[in-house]
Amino acid sequence: MIFFHVFKFYFKDGNYKNDVPWFTATALISTSFWVYLFSATILITCLFNFDFFKLVNKHLFISSAFIFLFANILWFKRGDRYLKIYRKYKNSPQDLGKISLLSWVVVIGGFLSLPIVLFS
Repeated sequence: MIFFHVFKFYFKDGNYKNDVPWFTATALISTSFWVYLFSATILITCLFNFDFFKLVNKHLFISSAFIFLFANILWFKRGDRYLKIYRKYKNSPQDLGKISLLSWVVVIGGFLSLPIVLFS
């Protein structure tokens, strides 16, 4: 559902220029999810007085973020799933402004979660 609303914003019913809507939507959602996970990891390590840098293998953490991003890219690109999702939800009861706003709040919230956690 979140993917549909982000993709719809960039796709504009096929009238897009200088953009790859499925890639942009996939990258935004994947990165937002990963920042949520990173923020949660920082929050948990602080709450339980763990040393974040000793607990988390930085190279594994960064590598898994890129693997997650590429896995999402392959998932939505293979078989043109992004268009199937778009066609399924376009003009459906889930294609409402309120749900679209909530989807964007979830995505932007991911990017805001890290500064909030770090400056708290």
